[in-house]
Amino acid sequence: MWRKHIHVKDLCKAKVGYGNMIHFLLDVWLEEEALKVQFPRVFALDPDPRALVVDWNSKLKLIDVFGLQLRSGGISAQFESIFSKLQQVLYSDVMDTYVWEHEIDGKLSVLSLRLYLDDNMLEASSMSTIWNKLIPRKINILLCQVSMDRISRLNLRKKGLVLESILCPICSSADESTERLFFSCPIAKSIWEKIVHRWQIPLPSTMLVAMFLSWANRVTLGVDDKKNLDAVVGVGV
Repeated sequence: MWRKHIHVKDLCKAKVGYGNMIHFLLDVWLEEEALKVQFPRVFALDPDPRALVVDWNSKLKLIDVFGLQLRSGGISAQFESIFSKLQQVLYSDVMDTYVWEHEIDGKLSVLSLRLYLDDNMLEASSMSTIWNKLIPRKINILLCQVSMDRISRLNLRKKGLVLESILCPICSSADESTERLFFSCPIAKSIWEKIVHRWQIPLPSTMLVAMFLSWANRVTLGVDDKKNLDAVVGVGV
């Protein structure tokens, strides 16, 4: 997820109104895939890949754009299939919209998007995405980086980065792994003990990143207390 940009619009299905906001070949609006995927040979000929539905929404308009290319072999068959699909579309004078098909009401929510990304786009892991609106964005990002073990000096050394020292900067008694820095260092652990004392809950017996964050995710508290605990865990990390 963090190695590439994700455009939410690409995860939604376009609902055609007038057709002046939806790209004819690039957007998903006819069936479950974009026309560029359904008809790759047509897309390869396309003189304007950003053309809108309103520009090409009839057989006459497509003939005017592609001309004699419509008569060539397998391409002709693909165009006929597109023509057939266009006849099933009902246009109107309302604006085009995008529908989030993973909710009954078609509306996108942060929770629904997070669950979709967890299930479909993240590497296999026992951890779910972690995002808490009570804490700053940069801390949410740091927490995600910690959960994927991407910031410790030990890990950076393994990736070839030259460092003067990889000792834990807090206690200087062991190498700085993610677990050591945030959880198992005696000083860090004493801080966590004070934090959980506030809610009268025990710390997990094993202070490993995945286990700790999974524990925090499973703790049963009232709604407000759970949100506050998650926020404190994020800031604590």
